[in-house]
Amino acid sequence: MFVQHGISSGYYLTFLMGGFITTVARLVRQNIRPFFASGSPGSLTKRLYDVVGTATTILILNYAATPFILLTIKESLQSWRVLNFYGHVMVIGALAFFNLGGTQYLRGLQKQMGVLPPSKVPAKSDTNGTVKPIQ
Repeated sequence: MFVQHGISSGYYLTFLMGGFITTVARLVRQNIRPFFASGSPGSLTKRLYDVVGTATTILILNYAATPFILLTIKESLQSWRVLNFYGHVMVIGALAFFNLGGTQYLRGLQKQMGVLPPSKVPAKSDTNGTVKPIQ
């Protein structure tokens, strides 16, 4: 059977999962990383954070890429079932944590510890962003 690249359902399962993984990764970077990034680059806690992050990335990437290799929904779901849907549990669990109060809790801890990153909201200005040329 000839299968053209781009129409197999496994691709879509991988890309759909990838969107949720990206969302969780951004939430972790915004809310958990500041606790470890404020220390010295070679500190034990920073290295531990890096090792755990690398291991988690490997586990999630291998899990999410399986449908991309298997191509069919049936085989993809079967492989995820054999893996007890651990990737989905990790991603949905993290999304639930961050959206059910985890973000506010971690931001409060960051504020207490003095590691709260600066706000990305631009300061209000009286100008419209244009610059008057120097005469």
